[in-house]
Amino acid sequence: MKVVFAAGELRMTMQSEAGEAEEFVTAECDFDLEVGFNGKYLREMLSTMKGPKISMAMSDPSAPPLITDEADPRREIVVMPMRV
Repeated sequence: MKVVFAAGELRMTMQSEAGEAEEFVTAECDFDLEVGFNGKYLREMLSTMKGPKISMAMSDPSAPPLITDEADPRREIVVMPMRV
């Protein structure tokens, strides 16, 4: 899955033999960054979040992001990025 951060939005695209999907989400960011993730791992991580917002902090596209849940800031998760 390719995740593209752009000013004010997050675009997720995924391609497989079954087809192609794209989703846009409002995001609070003021930078441009393109990162790849294993879609299954990202989906599983997001399904465990309790709050309406998460925070993702990363230094560059090859660095694993530190992900926190607004509803439980003590909980920290790392998902390894992939090459896109």
